[in-house]
Amino acid sequence: MLDPANGCNLGCASCANTSNKDFAARVLNAWPAGVMKGNTYSRIIDDNGPWAWVGHFYNNSEPYLNKNTHAFIKRAAQFRVRTSTSSNMSIPKLDVDAIVASGLDELQIAIDGVTQKVYEKYRRGGDVSLVFENVRRLVEAKRARNSSTPFIRWHYLTFQHNVHELDAAMAKARELGIDMFFVVTPIDVSADDPTVIAEAHPRAWECTHLTPIQPAVMNTDISPVAEDIERAFTEQYAERYVADDVAANGTANHCDWLYMATIFDAYGRVFPCCIGDTKGHARFQFGSVNGNNEAVLNSREYLAARSFVHGIP
Repeated sequence: MLDPANGCNLGCASCANTSNKDFAARVLNAWPAGVMKGNTYSRIIDDNGPWAWVGHFYNNSEPYLNKNTHAFIKRAAQFRVRTSTSSNMSIPKLDVDAIVASGLDELQIAIDGVTQKVYEKYRRGGDVSLVFENVRRLVEAKRARNSSTPFIRWHYLTFQHNVHELDAAMAKARELGIDMFFVVTPIDVSADDPTVIAEAHPRAWECTHLTPIQPAVMNTDISPVAEDIERAFTEQYAERYVADDVAANGTANHCDWLYMATIFDAYGRVFPCCIGDTKGHARFQFGSVNGNNEAVLNSREYLAARSFVHGIP
């Protein structure tokens, strides 16, 4: 999982990129703004590509603020990594042809309303008309290339102010040619904006397929990275993760994130999970691919975290 950019063009409540500066200063440790450079990404994909099977090209920020995101995804596809990203789609001059050409497997889009007044209450700074226009152009680009990807999934976060537009949103999704509509119960964001109240809707976590399900096909030419993959097979598991017997013991006292994924920000800093860096109790940078520590997954911080979580009674 990586953020191609540290930052977002929107300022949604309680997000790491919230436009509420008072809330951010009180709760969050600021991340350095900027986009991931090619050399940083090369270090990440060269090390993880031969091992990875899923690549999330998003975490806390807007991935398409980085013009190189398309190339990053295309490079991951060479390793037959299934790729996904999430975008607010409220981006002027969004290159939809490049999104399709990148080979992206799945695109999650975040739209919480169909009218501007409702949509912008949570998606602060967004333009819902621009979002719909970009989605329309993306679907047209898929059709022009006769491509079933990216699979487009609309995430609708339900709040008290927008649940009345849920049916209209579903109708809009069908009209636009979106593949799936997904109703999501959001986290509590009232500490940032007390007027935005999350609501657990009866259809929460309901997925509705709007287009025929297409079989997943990975037909990329693997020969350019075949040597890298073969070399990875000579590496022992214990070399990649210093043993602490958690995997062998099968104990429930562990955190899967410490083994199943590696999370990077746009500067190549490494974190143990997708949760943002918050003040007081969660400042946990575990290393950097741009640092002197080549064995990032076995950094002192990673080892200490695995040992600590494993030892919890």
